[in-house]
Amino acid sequence: MLADCIRNKNWLYGEDGTPDHSLKARSIDSHEIKRLSKCYLMLTEQVMFINKMYGFRILLNTTSLLFDMVKILNLAIRITVGSQRTLYNSAGYNFLPGISGFVRFLTCAAILIILVSRCEQAYRQRERILNVIDHILINKNPDLTLRSAVQDLQSLIQDRPICFNMAGFFTLNFSLLVSIASVVVTYTIILLQSVN
Repeated sequence: MLADCIRNKNWLYGEDGTPDHSLKARSIDSHEIKRLSKCYLMLTEQVMFINKMYGFRILLNTTSLLFDMVKILNLAIRITVGSQRTLYNSAGYNFLPGISGFVRFLTCAAILIILVSRCEQAYRQRERILNVIDHILINKNPDLTLRSAVQDLQSLIQDRPICFNMAGFFTLNFSLLVSIASVVVTYTIILLQSVN
């Protein structure tokens, strides 16, 4: 059952949301669960390596994207409102730099959203694994050796969660996106109000 869930992404249920009784459930031994524990340990080591090697780079890149987003959005709004003159003003194409700036703003936002959504997908997978473990422990009534191996895996996953961060300063999650959006809006309003 566990191997089928992992390979087919069939997490406890069939395609229509009902339990799938057509599949033959094969027995799981404690050695397979111990191999899963080793795989999870290697995965956490890889996450620590990614955080160590790329965390500071992601922090600098995110800060650069944040500054660019504030600057570009401010400039695009000023051009659209008409308070900022461009070289295209006499030709009637004054809106083109504003549109291109807004597209650059959307590109910066897309980079941040995709980065955080990939990290959130890893966090959701961890929750799904814990749900499968709970299902095995409660509904399948495993023998003592299998139960202890599954409980060891469960405690390992709960004690060492997968967490992507930027050099230990911020965790890459959806609350970071909310914070970035509030910073962009706040500083854009401040810069727009300071127009002479």
